[in-house]
This record gives sequence, C-alpha cells and structure tokens, in this order.
Amino acid sequence: LLQRLRNGLQDCAMHTQPFWGSLTHRTRLPSVKVAPVTPFNTREPVMLACYVWGFYPADVIITWRKNGQLILPHSSAQKTSQPNGDWTYQTVSHLALTPSFGDTYTCVVEHIGAPLPILADWTPGLSLMQTVKVSVSTVTLGLGLIIFFLGLISWRRARSFSYTSIPGSNYPEGQHTF
Repeated sequence: LLQRLRNGLQDCAMHTQPFWGSLTHRTRLPSVKVAPVTPFNTREPVMLACYVWGFYPADVIITWRKNGQLILPHSSAQKTSQPNGDWTYQTVSHLALTPSFGDTYTCVVEHIGAPLPILADWTPGLSLMQTVKVSVSTVTLGLGLIIFFLGLISWRRARSFSYTSIPGSNYPEGQHTF
C-alpha cells in the first residue's frame, strides 16, 4: 500500500508538470516608484516611500542609496510582500531624511525576474511635470491679468468721453443710455 501511494505521488507529479510547470517558473518584473509621503514616527522633515508592485515571485530586496552610496540602516532589507490577488505582489519601503539641494536618493530593487537591479530616483525640489504645470499656470495668469487691465483701460476711456447730442436728436440733454 505504501509503495502504491509513492507511485501515485510520482505519477501525479509527472502528469501535472506539463500543466503547472510554466506557472512555477514564471516571473514578472516589478514596477517601482519613489514618492514623498507624510512623515511618521520620525523627526526628519521628509519621508520617501519606494512603492514596488506587480512582481512575481514574492521575494524582493529593497535598498536605498544617497548620491550612489548605500544608506546603511536600510542595507539589503528583505521586505515582506503582500499579495495583490492576481498572482502578483506589492511592498513598500520608507526612508526618513533631511534633504539637501543636489542630493539624489535612489531606491534599488532586486528581483529574480530582473537581470539588473531596478533603480528609481528622487531629488528634492519640483519635478519636471510640476515645473511645467507651474510655468503654464503663471503664463495663463499673466495673460489673464493683461487682458483684464486692457479691458479696464478701454472701458474707462470709453466712459471718459462725454455725450454730445447731435442737432435734431430727441434725447434730453445730459442723459445717457448705457
């Protein structure tokens, strides 16, 4: 009976390998984004979050670098990943810091599906998209103010001209219709 059970287990593994083999050997690369978040449990003014999602299998290593140098409290931290429900996983790593102008902080993600580590950078200040939005808003506001003041000047000039009645007009003297 025991031999029969062993043979059955081997037969099961042999027959299911073509169906499940590709599932057990598949990998999916992680997506990575670094964003500032509201600091918690720290006196540092800025906290960065490195969001890592959409990867399989669940094992991932996240490290932080400042200007290319490893930040030691976060060296090679194996993160616990949470399932997404679609056979992929997600995790997040936080870094509290006091930024300086010109510094670059990098989240380095190592995963079996990626031949090289995946890097996501953050620098203090406005991003390119934020700079574009501020520029467009400033130009729009400036044009709006110019148009407003030109309209105001035009209206005041038109109002400053007094009404002159034409001989034979039936409007009473001094009354205007505006």
